[in-house]
Amino acid sequence: MFIPAYREGGAPFGQWTFQYTAVTSGWQQSNGVVPNAADYGMLTMHDQVMNGKTVSIGQVVGKLGYKTNATAPNHAHLLGYPGNLDNGQLMHEVTAQSAQAVAPNNVEYGSDMNVGSGGGPWIQNFGNASAGQTGGTNSGRNLVIGLSSYGYNDTTTLAEGSPILDAGFVSMYNALCSLQAGNC
Repeated sequence: MFIPAYREGGAPFGQWTFQYTAVTSGWQQSNGVVPNAADYGMLTMHDQVMNGKTVSIGQVVGKLGYKTNATAPNHAHLLGYPGNLDNGQLMHEVTAQSAQAVAPNNVEYGSDMNVGSGGGPWIQNFGNASAGQTGGTNSGRNLVIGLSSYGYNDTTTLAEGSPILDAGFVSMYNALCSLQAGNC
């Protein structure tokens, strides 16, 4: 189940159940080892009837785009519901930049989030642009460039890591998009 804009038990856009799921074979075969070059998965959600009309989740809350091979160097907004902050009841946002590359195909950004933020998106140029704002050397607004895959459960290492989204990500995205008209 996915609850967009969840806040302290509230579900302003309803609760959505998944229709299709996909994970990478690299993740399935890793036994949860991180950093992992392919620690990502995807869900498509069932449409819902609202006000007598069948709508997709994207029609209700909007959609983000994506950009591959853009995790470093970059600056992003990391979103999640970490258990160490507000008991995971409020969405937390960290604005950070790429700090270091980590084998096998990961990048770490500074972050005070820990357990519970996993799977949250890393978004390049999040939100509406200000008048005259160009996006700098990484142009394109509201693009997912990574996701919280792993972090550290201590108070001294304030970082989270993401796999670098690549052709494998695009292949999975296209496969799920093709399962039903309007998925993407």
